[in-house]
Amino acid sequence: MGQPTLTLYLWKGSGFSNRVSWALEEVGATYDVCLINSTDKPAFFLTGVNPAGLVPVLQVGPSLQDSVKIPESVVILEYLAEIFPEANLLTGDPLKNAHGRYFADPASAPKLFDSLVELQSLFDRYPGKYLLGDEITLGDFLVGPFLARAFAFAEGGLIQTGDAGRTLLQDPRWEGLRKYNEAIAQRPAFQRTFDKAYIIPYWIEKLGLTDIVPLVR
Repeated sequence: MGQPTLTLYLWKGSGFSNRVSWALEEVGATYDVCLINSTDKPAFFLTGVNPAGLVPVLQVGPSLQDSVKIPESVVILEYLAEIFPEANLLTGDPLKNAHGRYFADPASAPKLFDSLVELQSLFDRYPGKYLLGDEITLGDFLVGPFLARAFAFAEGGLIQTGDAGRTLLQDPRWEGLRKYNEAIAQRPAFQRTFDKAYIIPYWIEKLGLTDIVPLVR
């Protein structure tokens, strides 16, 4: 039996949306995309897709009327892990899977570097290119888009709290994170879904930042 008809509603500036778009590309899914303006959501989306107004939402079914809508990136990723078992998004080790899920909401961490310390600790526990070893798993989709944004913001000079941006890019203690971010950035599926050219200018304007000095040109 083939995969169901899938439509992803997303905003391309969203790390949560990026989790799902990257995963869909990695598993080789066939799907349609409906871009949602984060500041001007269409009425059909609010009434027929997600009254909460949040993205991403994965529509499973052939039409807006004849379908099931799945909100929340973590829930969507777990659904994809089940309908694409050959992708092995979950490992055979429940403890490793739990460690991956632990970082389900890294963007809510109150302090960037506190979160990164815990994240980097997994590289010692599970040696390899990615979060839990040498294969991409659900945990990478949860973490990768937010880590990529952190590095992009640092490189673009958007992290303006003390020397935090330069520390992330240059301090030897974050070498593991930098290698991990580079490994993710080299994956074609991630490259197709991470729109840095859109993200950086958007947040510069959104935050009203001026006199920005990029750390990487």
